Amino acid sequence: FPVTIQIELKFDWRAFGETTNDLIRVWAIPSTTIPTSGTGLAASATNIKAGNDLLLFSTWNTVFINDLNVIPFAGSTMRLVFEWRNNASLGTQPPGAIDNVEIKIVTCPKPKNLATANISYNQAQVSWTNGATESQWEIIVLPQGSTAPTASATGTIVNSPSPYLITGLTSVTCYDVYIRAICSPTDKS
Repeated sequence: FPVTIQIELKFDWRAFGETTNDLIRVWAIPSTTIPTSGTGLAASATNIKAGNDLLLFSTWNTVFINDLNVIPFAGSTMRLVFEWRNNASLGTQPPGAIDNVEIKIVTCPKPKNLATANISYNQAQVSWTNGATESQWEIIVLPQGSTAPTASATGTIVNSPSPYLITGLTSVTCYDVYIRAICSPTDKS
């Protein structure tokens, strides 16, 4: 399928077998690469592994990968591969299974590499890396352990890139910081 910068991937899976030997791996690869039965894929600049290895669950589980970077495929077509590895050293294990695959193209990628610095008794500096080409961000600061904000929550709108100085903090209090990109009035990360 044609891709942009980032996709969200959600699917159900189950796989049971030997620890670290029998597993499912998910890959984004060029459409020109044809997987060969019996030969595993290897990570490279164009073979991008999505998420962690999936193993040791005999019941259905749901995986949500919300930041699959597909920049290497921008302007082209990619292939999504679900790879089952089984070394059969302790006999034939039941195969892994995938179901209910959902793919969404992310039009407004979230900021990355959130970090804090210069923390004092009532302020802290927060920085991030742009997710794409956004020029506005929304920041919400809550005491640690508070319920995470919903998509409709509003915070402070920032019109200049990071870093941003958060002020008015209470000393000896831990905080959670949420930052989302604003790509347009109707498109936020």
